[in-house]
Amino acid sequence: MDAPKSTQKQVFEAIAGERRFQDMLPKSRAAQEAFSVASELVAMDELMARAKKAYCDNAGNVEARDVVRQIAATAVRSMENHGAIERAW
Repeated sequence: MDAPKSTQKQVFEAIAGERRFQDMLPKSRAAQEAFSVASELVAMDELMARAKKAYCDNAGNVEARDVVRQIAATAVRSMENHGAIERAW
């Protein structure tokens, strides 16, 4: 069963909470200056694999959505570390 949809504000709050969690990780795991764009892409790829596995291994999609939040926060961290490029309309 799908969860009710979230507002954009709720989505951004969930991502911000995940970023706070990432920043609290031991420096050996969360030393932002050590992450290159490539390493963050690899991390997001690994998280995507975990999200797919969570979806396949569990009834419903709660576990997969939990990992999707981590992917989004990792993408935000990448933009924080390397600059955010705005959409060129």
